[in-house]
Amino acid sequence: MTHQRSSKAQLLTLLSLGAVGLLFFYALGTYPLFDPDEPRYAEASRQIALYGDWITPHFNGLIRLEKPPFFYWLAALSYKTFGVSEWAARFPSAILAFLTVGTAGLTASWRNGWKKGLLSELILATSILFLGIARMSITDMTLTTWLTGASLSLYLVAHHNRRWWIAAGAFIGLALLTKGPIGIVIPITVIGLYSLWTRQCRKVFLTSWMPLGLGLAALIALPWYVMAYQANGDFFLQFLFWNNVTRYSSAVSGHKQPGWYYIAVLLIGFMPWTFFLPAAVMRILNKAFWFTPLTCRGVPCGLPPQSPTHNQNTNIHLREPTRDSRTADIEASSLLRYCVLWAGFVFTFFMLGQTRLPTYILPMFPPLAIAFALLVPNANSSSIDPVETQNANARSFKAWISGGLLSSLVSVVGSLILISQYTKLLHFSPAQAEESFPGIVIIAVTYMLSTMIALILLIKRQAIAAMVTSCAGILVISVCLWGQIIPTAASNAQAETMSFLQQVGSAPLAVYDLQRPSLTYYGKRNFPRFSSHEGDLLLQWLQKQTRDPKHIFAYIILREHRIAMLQNQLRKLYPTSTIQIQRVESGSKYNLISILVSHPQLPKLTHTNIQ
Repeated sequence: MTHQRSSKAQLLTLLSLGAVGLLFFYALGTYPLFDPDEPRYAEASRQIALYGDWITPHFNGLIRLEKPPFFYWLAALSYKTFGVSEWAARFPSAILAFLTVGTAGLTASWRNGWKKGLLSELILATSILFLGIARMSITDMTLTTWLTGASLSLYLVAHHNRRWWIAAGAFIGLALLTKGPIGIVIPITVIGLYSLWTRQCRKVFLTSWMPLGLGLAALIALPWYVMAYQANGDFFLQFLFWNNVTRYSSAVSGHKQPGWYYIAVLLIGFMPWTFFLPAAVMRILNKAFWFTPLTCRGVPCGLPPQSPTHNQNTNIHLREPTRDSRTADIEASSLLRYCVLWAGFVFTFFMLGQTRLPTYILPMFPPLAIAFALLVPNANSSSIDPVETQNANARSFKAWISGGLLSSLVSVVGSLILISQYTKLLHFSPAQAEESFPGIVIIAVTYMLSTMIALILLIKRQAIAAMVTSCAGILVISVCLWGQIIPTAASNAQAETMSFLQQVGSAPLAVYDLQRPSLTYYGKRNFPRFSSHEGDLLLQWLQKQTRDPKHIFAYIILREHRIAMLQNQLRKLYPTSTIQIQRVESGSKYNLISILVSHPQLPKLTHTNIQ
């Protein structure tokens, strides 16, 4: 019987990992990069692979030191291995997401059973925000992987062997090379708070392994910081300060959001599991979870060890106090509390920051998935925590059923809206809408069926089976989305960029008051970009675009209302010349124009803005 269970566990674990791989890698390179972030990282990595400057990243001819270079290095190595492509640009995020999911599964399964590990993997991999970023060429998944490794290593320092400081130091060093000081702030603060809570500060920090671990972190990260400073001087220090202190203390780059912003991001990003969060919260907001000490070895403190399995006076349902169950209780309780503290700190830390982006809270998703999996009730087990009343257990199952019911209702309404409005929502042409309709129907039907089957299983008190059923539905939906729907929508989003580049060819092109890094990536050359208050610089650049001594010629991408203003400024600069401005192509917000100035007499240009 034990051998059969072991074989079943291994088979299901392999199947789940195969499903996760399908989620992350299927059709990974079949759609173009999304502006604005993906092309920036992809192009900076291509520059490293092309020119070999591994110290100072560049984008569009400018130094790009907003982030340390580790993700660029990974993408550059991917290019050198697989060739330059969207698939190669996204491969580092996908493979690191896969490793993070595996780590979460191993952590949850240790002392808690393979079912909890399997559930943790599937919950994390199918959360919308985690799944989306796993398929994007940006740094956040890389940072999340290293922070997960560092935080779990420090947990093992507290509960097992202090030699885990070495692994924690290695992960912290990699995190410092990925996104700067945040790589050490989060894991050290989390373990510090946890040590204070559990009174283990002496064990965690007063050990010779801590300086060895932190020394390894410095050995990994410091060489690049030193060489980047030597190569770029004060410019490097300025950007290092601006991208850490300034971004946290004030909103920059237009990323100011209201205080409740991350609550909305969490509720949307953790879909489809958001509906069950109240049930999970109900299980931890009880006195036993927060106040039962971790050293009680499977029984509540204050109760005699020989207490029966059910104490009628206290109404506490206890497990048989065997040695294995005591150890499992301690491990389950401590890991759950650590993950709740870890996820809560990450959420609070970024909520207090002033620059807010949805990807910032991604590092809270691994601990959230582990805690969520541990909190899913088993049909034959009262609790993950050894202290929970029978009434509390009954209320817990009712809360999970309520979440399943709400999820089913939302699936019906959402599916009906999707089928009736998908053409408008995705901006599909009639031909694209007709071609995509079968996939849309499959997505809608799968969504409804999976949530309804999950609800039936919850009613039968088969919570884990319900969660796995939902994950199977998400797998089918993802295959349809990534296989057809998203590539079509992404191609539509980049159609204007591709058309502009095709029209321009190798001619001079400038971009005015427009953020579109994909021009540089897909154009495979640098394009000068001028902001709305740099009209004089645009005109200076235009003066230099002499096709021959008698003509100035260039293309410019700009907004409609600036075309007439630009024409008036050119007439003032070249009053005796013939000026021809032709609208080559009109996009949704921007226009591609060509400018031809015949017989120019080059004047001295004064500061003139095109407002």
